[in-house]
Amino acid sequence: MKKHFLFFAFIMIIAIAFTACASTKQLENADNQQETSQALDEIRDHSFLEGTVWKAPIKIMDFDAFQRLEIKNGQAWFATEMGNAVDGGDVPERIELRGNTIRFISADGGGIGTLDEDTIIMKHDGLIYTRVK
Repeated sequence: MKKHFLFFAFIMIIAIAFTACASTKQLENADNQQETSQALDEIRDHSFLEGTVWKAPIKIMDFDAFQRLEIKNGQAWFATEMGNAVDGGDVPERIELRGNTIRFISADGGGIGTLDEDTIIMKHDGLIYTRVK
């Protein structure tokens, strides 16, 4: 009987040790995640995007067209191109960059996308803008 008690006590000590190690690791992971999220919350300088032009292919009925995004004077200008015709581009949107998340802010709410080197993937409509200039 005494051997069973000692064996059970030994197993409990091992279980407590593993639990303590696991909870310490979880606390370290939580601290690292908090530091990472704080770094992503900081607004980044987006001047490196100045003068860039981005295009996303779209369909207007049966016709191929492009949604154009031009960044100039620190603002985003959206327009639709179909052949030589350009529609829109007269209302600028403010740009905010946090981590790799780019946010376009306008009176109607704007949009949010993910910036990944030479592409911007918009979340609300799934358009993929590719850098052309």
